[in-house]
Amino acid sequence: MVLLEMIEPLSYPINKKNMQIIIDNSAHDAKGPITKFFNTIKYVPHKRFKQLLQKKLSEVIQIRNKIAPNRPIFVYIDTNRYQDYLYKSNYWIYTYLEQFAKNRNVYIQSVFTLDDAKIIVNDIVLLIDDCIYSGDQMSSAIESMNNTYKKNVNMVLFVPFMSAKGLQSIKIAFKRNSVLRNCQFIISDYEEIKPLKDLGFSMQDGISLFKYYSTSDHNIDVQAHNELEKYNIYFDHKVGDYMSSFPAIFSGLVPNENNQIYIRALWQIKYNYYDTDKESLLKKFNRSLEFYPLLTNCNHLLQPDFNVSSCPKPPYKDDYQQFLQITKGIPKQYSSFRIPNTPVQPKRSSSFTDPKTTAGKPKTITKSKNNKPRVYKQK
Repeated sequence: MVLLEMIEPLSYPINKKNMQIIIDNSAHDAKGPITKFFNTIKYVPHKRFKQLLQKKLSEVIQIRNKIAPNRPIFVYIDTNRYQDYLYKSNYWIYTYLEQFAKNRNVYIQSVFTLDDAKIIVNDIVLLIDDCIYSGDQMSSAIESMNNTYKKNVNMVLFVPFMSAKGLQSIKIAFKRNSVLRNCQFIISDYEEIKPLKDLGFSMQDGISLFKYYSTSDHNIDVQAHNELEKYNIYFDHKVGDYMSSFPAIFSGLVPNENNQIYIRALWQIKYNYYDTDKESLLKKFNRSLEFYPLLTNCNHLLQPDFNVSSCPKPPYKDDYQQFLQITKGIPKQYSSFRIPNTPVQPKRSSSFTDPKTTAGKPKTITKSKNNKPRVYKQK
């Protein structure tokens, strides 16, 4: 087992100046929903995250002292690829728990399977993560666990933040795995996270906000419904991906008509445009988006994130040191960033339609003598 050092993330509180700029530049019908979104953000500073880990560990030690005194506490690490676990959040959390336990003269050790000879009857095995959203990943790990000798162990769900949906999914997974029937399933204290739909967002709020981040108007009500099932929480060490959270909004992308046009054009270029300059067009269109980094210490962003957040960068990723070198060299005057809104005239393909409207107003693109695009409103 390779033990990584405890790597601390930077601090990423809300940039309130940029937050207000985003609200001011939002479309009229999106101003209310985006304001409500900002007001319901749950931010977990790293200091508080560590305090919660220590509190939960104290709870587990008390349980251990009652049912398995003087025994080690085991941490189950799910991995399917060699050393891939080194760059996952649960192993990063394990490095903290290992140090916290050491300070209390408690031995904690990681294992990859319940078949490990070190585990005996009645031992405690932790299932750890930083946050459970849908619960799909943890459920998958539980369903694939082996317990050849049907050991009767105490499995403790050790997660500081968790949704009701995720917890239900995990409970079902535990019951489905027949080799775990002899095991006890213990849920340690956690803070419940709620989806947007349970934070005062109506369906109309969802449509008015998320239509500006969608790739088409097709089934916009279904798209809004799916977005309202996601969670408005972030940590100093990460923002959840698009399946669980809102990387586009956290990177500062403004919900307005101009961005809506470019987002849909980007989608067409990415999936329906075939030419040698495709990557160049994607970069240029990305840089036509209006955004103001919502989080402090993300001033270096050159374009917003859609699927996976690039800031904050999780400190357990293998390119984290490179990320630090970039962020530490950004001058303060780049606390907000906007590329001049100049549409790019792409090469035509039979399946590509470039954006010709902004805020519903038709535009014609021509070229000047220096070959730079000019934009003229049609009368």
